Amino acid sequence: MKKLAKDNSILDLLEDIELNSYTKQTLVSLFRSMIETIIESRNEALILLKINNHEGFESTINRLEFSGASVFSYSSETVSEKFNLIELKNNNFEKDEFLVIISDRFSSCLCWNNLQTDFCQGFCTLNPNIAKQIIDELQNISFNKNIEKELQLFRQDRRHNEKFTLIINKLLTAFDNQQRDFICINSELENFSSQDNFDGALSVLAHELRNPAGLISLYAKVIEKHTGNISQISPETADSLKTASASIKNAVSNIESIIAEIKDFAGAVNPVIENNDIHKTINEVINLIKLAFEEKLVTLTVSNTDKPAIISHDRFKIHQVILNLLKNALEASESGDHTMIKTKLAGNRFIINITDTGTGIAPENTEKIFMPYFSTKEKGSGIGLARSKKIIKAHGGDLVLSKTDKNGTTFNIILPC
Repeated sequence: MKKLAKDNSILDLLEDIELNSYTKQTLVSLFRSMIETIIESRNEALILLKINNHEGFESTINRLEFSGASVFSYSSETVSEKFNLIELKNNNFEKDEFLVIISDRFSSCLCWNNLQTDFCQGFCTLNPNIAKQIIDELQNISFNKNIEKELQLFRQDRRHNEKFTLIINKLLTAFDNQQRDFICINSELENFSSQDNFDGALSVLAHELRNPAGLISLYAKVIEKHTGNISQISPETADSLKTASASIKNAVSNIESIIAEIKDFAGAVNPVIENNDIHKTINEVINLIKLAFEEKLVTLTVSNTDKPAIISHDRFKIHQVILNLLKNALEASESGDHTMIKTKLAGNRFIINITDTGTGIAPENTEKIFMPYFSTKEKGSGIGLARSKKIIKAHGGDLVLSKTDKNGTTFNIILPC
């Protein structure tokens, strides 16, 4: 065990511990999972805890009063008269908070240090040796005969892993709860879409989604990290849990991508409007995508762009809109189809007409295509057209679906001159 130096904390006890960053919500969920496992197993356990800020932990700790566990609190203020209060005479541990559990067939340790930020630094482990080392160090600092007596009652039998299974069940329950939260997103988006502060609501929603996404990711790491530490767990169970962990992490990666898209859509467009040749802008996009059309054997033609047309617009943002419409046209087309771009001046409006001879848009979807997160594509995010319309609106113009049927689709980009 590593000896403590001045101003060090319990996190410095073990050199091989990998520290993680936790939100308070994550800590509370992990704490609850471990305590609920002990309470529902109805087995005796030794629990050492130190919590400086009880917010979020109260209900779980209150339930702990009625369990069969012996609880020793190192907090300056105990939350229950039924807990044994121990004064920890070492300032090095002032900011430390921890939960250590020892029972016959299950041990765990959750330790963190509040860094006065949105995140706390710490670790979570199911390794009984680490839990015992921490208890030994606490006993060295402030020896308690009752703790020593309690420790001798537990055999630390690792031939069974029922408690580990209970922990996994708790985590899976947490996943189910988070999944229900995500299912509610669609109804929330529908409510937001009728509000003037839609963008602000989306931004808040994206921020709130990061907490459950981070929590799910953390649980996946815990499962993956400690599966190999549980003795006598079958290879089949270990492989199954590792596969589940990988699947969870992949799902979180997808969620993070969606969150990034939400934040991108919710952000202000703020176009940099300058007098630019709109025909040059169109031709730049054509040069980017024409190879993709050639590979799919779809014809792409452009007309009326041989002479300069100076229109006030943000070149890069109009790039995004035209490129998105052309990608959609290409995806809806088969070999032999044709996509055409035409431009014309109509009074004080400049119109970019993009027509394809692809499959068209189903009648029931024509009213939905500009709604955020509506998509008929298997891997579509539903952001493209909504974002494109938002960009054109920021230019003082509009993006409209002119026509669509089984013979193809036409979009008009309308910009003020």
